[in-house]
Amino acid sequence: MREIILDVQSIGLGVQSTAMALMSGMDLIPRADYYYWSKLRETPDTFEYAEYILPKLKELGVNVQVLEPTDIYEHILSWDIADRVSMIPVWFKNEDGKPQPLNRQCTSDFKIEIVAKAIRKDLNVGRLKRNSIRIWQGISIDEIKRAKKTALYPEKHFRVNHYPFIGQYANITYPNFKWESYSREKIKTDVFTKLGFKIPPKSSCFFCPFHDIYYWKHIYDNFPIEWELACLLDDSIRNYNSKSNSLRCGPFFLYNGLIPLREIDFDKEIAMAESNQFVINGCETGFCFV
Repeated sequence: MREIILDVQSIGLGVQSTAMALMSGMDLIPRADYYYWSKLRETPDTFEYAEYILPKLKELGVNVQVLEPTDIYEHILSWDIADRVSMIPVWFKNEDGKPQPLNRQCTSDFKIEIVAKAIRKDLNVGRLKRNSIRIWQGISIDEIKRAKKTALYPEKHFRVNHYPFIGQYANITYPNFKWESYSREKIKTDVFTKLGFKIPPKSSCFFCPFHDIYYWKHIYDNFPIEWELACLLDDSIRNYNSKSNSLRCGPFFLYNGLIPLREIDFDKEIAMAESNQFVINGCETGFCFV
């Protein structure tokens, strides 16, 4: 294991990662050296929350660098004319007749690599040494399945995955501090409510295929522009194909129910979800939905 030379908080402006930054600013946990937010195509309520919370974090000495990569929505929308596309995990029917997502590339290219590029720029280096950067990720103890103990020190990678809200892992990757475990609800109570901060909305790209039916309904009800944009993207990827995807058979969908967004019967789909006929796995990285 190499020596840690830098601590970095990867912030998504959701509940967990925002709490992580606030707790650092209030010296409830150690401070990181850098704080980055890779700003993608979230829903408007996340951008409104950013206007509220980023100044408050700055007052606490937490200066969040806002990284703005290529427009991921336009990038995916142009899949049929682009030389290479960092695809999102769109859904298709596998050989067993069940919904299955494509392997995603979006997290790596639009979150992980964007943060790595910023680190290299701030350190003025061309290459980062293996396991030299401790990347803080806001996964809470109730989501521990998203954080793999065997992946705390990824081989052939610059980062160490540090989970401040999962005590048994955090005390391995940052042994000079006594870390405690926090659930999402405990974070809401102990960090936001007790300390007097607004609780952030869910943070994710508005068109992410890992949304459950409840969140698709939330977008439909509250964000008509984003809903229409998501429908346009959903229509466009129905016959998606690429060299790396040559063995996959479409059609492809944004919704795990394998029907077009425009055709969703929300009452029916919600009733099916409540009967647990299909449970979404979600994104197991610590860079999205935090």
